[in-house]
Amino acid sequence: MNSKDELIYKLDPELKSKWLKALRSGKYMQGRGRLCSLYRGISTYCCLGVLADVIDPKDWESFLVHNSWKHMTTSLSSSSDIDKNTYNVLKQVSTNSLKTVENHLIFMNDSQGKTFPEIADWIEQNL
Repeated sequence: MNSKDELIYKLDPELKSKWLKALRSGKYMQGRGRLCSLYRGISTYCCLGVLADVIDPKDWESFLVHNSWKHMTTSLSSSSDIDKNTYNVLKQVSTNSLKTVENHLIFMNDSQGKTFPEIADWIEQNL
């Protein structure tokens, strides 16, 4: 996605603020390939895992059994834990790049190796 991408849905400002704060806080160690991974007592998160933790810090980890953001967003979208707008923001397809927002975030986190602050900057400008 680039600066010319047009997105229809925008994140709820309160949720967006909490997510940006969490990504920039230094509280979360960044990982790749999984929403959250625990190894030798150390948890690592992808940027979407941080969002999941912001949305529901106590219960979202039950979705790690499947370790799939797709499974989690599909399941959460039908519950009260994630509102329909947040689901729509992540599932929407950019008009120019034909990638969904969630796929772009996964690509930045896992393939491009962008840091949480860099990803937060993109979220702040685009969502």
